[in-house]
Amino acid sequence: MKMVRDFELIRKILLLVQKKPACSLPLKVKLDGDYDQNDVDEHVVLLIEAGLINGIFEQLHSCEYAVFAYRLTWEGHDFLGSMTDETIWSKAMDVVLRPAGSFTFDVLKEWLKAEAANRLGLS
Repeated sequence: MKMVRDFELIRKILLLVQKKPACSLPLKVKLDGDYDQNDVDEHVVLLIEAGLINGIFEQLHSCEYAVFAYRLTWEGHDFLGSMTDETIWSKAMDVVLRPAGSFTFDVLKEWLKAEAANRLGLS
């Protein structure tokens, strides 16, 4: 089965890692609900590769990882900051994520930054 980036899952992972106490042991990200652990792990790997989370991972099998998150990076905090406002996030889902079909992560980041600046009267 093809893995597709799930930005709701990404948002939940970032929020969970943000709540992790400083200087605590690495976090094995687990979420309640309908999320398969392999999907969660794959998304944590993507977030590490994107530079939003400091963490470590090792691929054990073709679809299985040992993944641990230490903390959000500066970029991770900035990105999450633009995703925490429910109104902006809902609008991003409607304007960028649902209709776009195919887009880059950078498009979403730039749209969120522009929307936040607009709401602050900076644009």
